[in-house]
Amino acid sequence: MLMINDDDDETSLLLHKSDYPSYYINYSHPTDYINSTIPISELIFHKKKNHNRLLFRISIKLDNNIFLPITLVSDTGAPSYLYLCEKTKNLIKNRIKIDEFETEYLILLSSPSQKEGKGDGNKKIPINDTPVNHPNINIIGLRFLQYLQLYLTEEGFDFRNKIEYI
Repeated sequence: MLMINDDDDETSLLLHKSDYPSYYINYSHPTDYINSTIPISELIFHKKKNHNRLLFRISIKLDNNIFLPITLVSDTGAPSYLYLCEKTKNLIKNRIKIDEFETEYLILLSSPSQKEGKGDGNKKIPINDTPVNHPNINIIGLRFLQYLQLYLTEEGFDFRNKIEYI
């Protein structure tokens, strides 16, 4: 394993509007945060000259047939599962649970094990607030990327464990 420590200014690690496709508005797809009856699961490989971004659009199930699409930035430097901004958390507050350790989490409703007929589909996905320097951004962290088994291809990226929605 190789560990690289970069002493550059931390502001170079911040996400900017240019990290998103040009049609995004305030770090969101135009249909993010608009309830839908159809779940969205979309992978976006946003190629830049000097770096790239892996964006994952996924819906969070709110009710029987109501889904809320959001965009998540894939961040292997974020050690937990999900980091959700205040706007997202407010819109899904009925889905957020709190365990005995005061950890907020979501139950993964659409898990790979459910599709194979295995498991009970009760995978707890811990959620954290987004860092203060990214107040309007949702992040999918390393633990959830590992769970979904992120892999890269020449064309972009995909998950071995696909989910339709959270």
